[in-house]
Amino acid sequence: MTPLEIRVIAARLSPAVPAAVTIGALKSPWVLQPVFARFSILSPSWLWVELPVTLALVVLLALGLSGRWLVRVRWVPAWRSATMGVAGLAKRLQSGRLDAYLLYMLIALVAVIAVVTTLA
Repeated sequence: MTPLEIRVIAARLSPAVPAAVTIGALKSPWVLQPVFARFSILSPSWLWVELPVTLALVVLLALGLSGRWLVRVRWVPAWRSATMGVAGLAKRLQSGRLDAYLLYMLIALVAVIAVVTTLA
């Protein structure tokens, strides 16, 4: 799909940018190539092949290494492996409220900005 998109964009940009510049990214009708020297890219057209193959290999590898443990579901209580001091704090932090999570992220962001500007 991306080579087709490049052709459409090149046609629209042709008044301002020469078509040869944008069409230079097309190696063949279905493969994009790098437009900069010493730059490598995997064509998005090949990703339709590469991603499912890689996913299948990862699933097969996981099944092979885990035996039947990967497909079996274990039901355990939440925070079973944590200590009660840590579990209680985490339960208070994880209230299920999105506004609380956003507030935690905002506080963390402000803290990071404060540290970075202090060190700069």
